[in-house]
Amino acid sequence: MKLSGNYSNDDDLIGRSSYHEIAGRKDGCDHQESGIVVSGEGLGHKKVFCRAPECEKHWVRSAPGGHYKPTKQELAARKKQREDDAKKKAAADKRVLEAVAKVKWPMSEKHLDVLFDLVFRRFGYSYLQPVATRHGVKAVKTKRKYGYMGRDLEKPLVEMAEKNGKTGKLQLIFEIALETQGSDVKVLKNL
Repeated sequence: MKLSGNYSNDDDLIGRSSYHEIAGRKDGCDHQESGIVVSGEGLGHKKVFCRAPECEKHWVRSAPGGHYKPTKQELAARKKQREDDAKKKAAADKRVLEAVAKVKWPMSEKHLDVLFDLVFRRFGYSYLQPVATRHGVKAVKTKRKYGYMGRDLEKPLVEMAEKNGKTGKLQLIFEIALETQGSDVKVLKNL
């Protein structure tokens, strides 16, 4: 199960407001599940959690219909957490953009083109989305298999990078490969 370390639910990730983390065997219940945090605070940590609104052990303050009703203190904590998250994200985004601006063109065009193609095969939407947001790039709606509609960030990001030629491609590869919510941003101080 994929979890988010942020309070809100992101894409197919379960946000912290939708689960109660279980802190040991005594805190366990019949509804517990396990997952890993793939976005936001606690990235990479495995968690055991309960998200069943009918669980009387973890969700005793449920509103009618089984939805969790947070206390005033929890609402205040969530608000503070969102503000802190926004500040961290803004600072990380600034460091990423400064570091990307320093990336220069040091390799052959053939190598660059292979690397450029690989980055889109290896990194999914969750890596492309923060990059697109930083640059104000909007996803293009596309029709996928079996008639489903999807959002394509690859095409507009490729067009953005190609405007700056080889250097633009290299900078985009570098930026996509960075995990801007994790420890990679700290590495940028060395550039």
